[in-house]
Amino acid sequence: MSPADDPPTAPPPLVHRALVFLAAALLSVCTPLFIDGLRVVARGAPWSTLLPLHGMAVALGLAAAVGLGLLAALAFAGGWLIERLGRRLGLRVPASRWVAVAVALPVLVPLNYAHFTMAKHPVAALVFSGYALALFALLALFYDRWRPALGRHPRAVAVGGLLAGLLVHTVNATAYVNLYAALHRALTAVGMLGWLAVWWVLLARGRRRALIGLVGAVAVSGLLLGAVAGRFPVERAAAAVYGTESRHALELVDLALDGDGDGLSAPPVGVDCDDADPAVHPLAFEEPGNGKDDNCRLGDAPPDSTAPPLRPPLPPSAAAQAWRAAHPTADVFIIFVDTLRADALGRGDTPHIDALAARAVHFTAARTTVGRTPHAWMSLIRGRFLERTLACREKLHGPGPHTLVHRMRAAGWRTVARLVGRSWAKFHLSDGWDVLREAGHVKRQTGAAVADDILRLTGRVAGPVFAVAHFADPHAPYRDADGQRHTGSLVEGYRADVRYADAQIGRLLDGLAARPAPPLIVLFADHGENLGERGQSGGHHGGSVFDEVLRVPLMVAGPGIAPRRIDAPVSIADIAPTILELTGQAPLPFPDGRSLAGLIFGDGPPPGPVIGGFFDFGHRLRAIVDGRFKLVVDARRGARLLFDVVADPAESRNLLTEQPAEAARMQGLLDRWLEHEADPVGRHVRCSNLVFER
Repeated sequence: MSPADDPPTAPPPLVHRALVFLAAALLSVCTPLFIDGLRVVARGAPWSTLLPLHGMAVALGLAAAVGLGLLAALAFAGGWLIERLGRRLGLRVPASRWVAVAVALPVLVPLNYAHFTMAKHPVAALVFSGYALALFALLALFYDRWRPALGRHPRAVAVGGLLAGLLVHTVNATAYVNLYAALHRALTAVGMLGWLAVWWVLLARGRRRALIGLVGAVAVSGLLLGAVAGRFPVERAAAAVYGTESRHALELVDLALDGDGDGLSAPPVGVDCDDADPAVHPLAFEEPGNGKDDNCRLGDAPPDSTAPPLRPPLPPSAAAQAWRAAHPTADVFIIFVDTLRADALGRGDTPHIDALAARAVHFTAARTTVGRTPHAWMSLIRGRFLERTLACREKLHGPGPHTLVHRMRAAGWRTVARLVGRSWAKFHLSDGWDVLREAGHVKRQTGAAVADDILRLTGRVAGPVFAVAHFADPHAPYRDADGQRHTGSLVEGYRADVRYADAQIGRLLDGLAARPAPPLIVLFADHGENLGERGQSGGHHGGSVFDEVLRVPLMVAGPGIAPRRIDAPVSIADIAPTILELTGQAPLPFPDGRSLAGLIFGDGPPPGPVIGGFFDFGHRLRAIVDGRFKLVVDARRGARLLFDVVADPAESRNLLTEQPAEAARMQGLLDRWLEHEADPVGRHVRCSNLVFER
């Protein structure tokens, strides 16, 4: 036998284990990112999305392998020292038990963070964390007994890890996507541990040369692709918007390459235009005249800017003035339907709302400002887009008397509201009402009580009435007609709730028809609902600026108002200016909304571009719609999507590279509004931290 035919010499156990660990750690990071990349592609991203993801995966995998290796070394060294110390004290505690504890504690950290995110009170969070700690303590306690059994059944370990990895990815990618980011990150960490077990078992008996080749091939290919990953902005945008584990990878890369500690890195990976100044980044407020381009858009704003507003004031409508003269004290009823999608109408589920639309001015391209109820309602009563109702782009401003409700009350209308829930005060939404009833919960059917209460409360009021009826029945969880939790499909449950809400709205409309004088009726929804359009489980609306959430019904009906259909984009921020013009009240200060009175009577132009956003759960999302185009911007991750919402209402085709001029025009409109209207000093409350989650 020649030397070349000699059987390979067995590698030293320590070296072999180190190679196995390196390869398993590397592949345990790459595997879920590759699976997530396939899901991103299935949701409409190009196949080239997998290239930058592979580059990120390898970089993170190598970092994880080194970090886990150091942790393992410290754990083994600490366990050995503790075991020696225990023997001197007469205690026999195997080192492996301490190693298990040392490995378990880092897993507990993200789980603990997730508990604090989900819990309503710190005490509850500590209790949840205690359960997790007890679980890991039990694992450590019985580790010595279980380890031999695990070693004798490597296939069971591999299958268990495989199932854990796939289950975690499925939950991450489908359940409450874009909500509870801390929980999703914790699940990602747990899923990677499952893949680590899979690859450890598969590679443990491999040859050293094969392991070196595998690690080398993955590492070299990943580093080469990582070097050019910055040349794939569209692909990276798709991963940021549609991905889960990939989004977490982008966050880690951002943090790793962040030079100034603001949470964002410089191009080509990140979007920070000055990575040496933590006060300059795309989420900062622009301070005019300070010599800095604080928000990385349009340079430093001049202190005396005279840029025209995005939505300039519209001239008074002569027809609206004539209507007001004929109906000087008309009652105003706002029917506020929680979680009603625009496309829920006209399908046979909403006969009463459809009948109202047939005798109303129906705005078919209306959009909300945000997919959260209190924030959307604040936008409505202030006539502003989302960011101009927020303090520090996080919590809602206290508006004081500058709301639609206060305006109507000061003008002599008796203000009455029947709202579902009891937390309106903390969102500054319980002020200005002569009569306010807060009752029920969005998780229960309340439509019948709302209709009864609003008819009873307004029937007792003398003089003109300004009333709001909040129907929250289409909100998840969905229920059958008898009030029980719906057991059918998600869409069937949602439609059942819509039918119930429509029936109660019909009862209210019948009651309003019996009033001495026909009232002005405005029906709108605060936001729509995600029903699985993006490959998710659906049943929620937060964290999205796609049209299944932003596009909502809006209609105005009343005496002397001829029915018509208007397809131009409008916003719920236009409702307050419209009501104030129709009732002859002074406008709100610095509104984004514009009166639709001219459109209602056919003598005015559309109000201009509309803007929506979402700034909760660590997201920094904006969407602007002008005509047939819509631009979606993730300011935190530098992602942009352009859609033709007329030709592609499902928003399935990103036109960013096909329509660069249109994307630039839309970005310019959004930048101008941010630079000269949303950000200027004095119109918001400043803060030092806009990037990291709190």
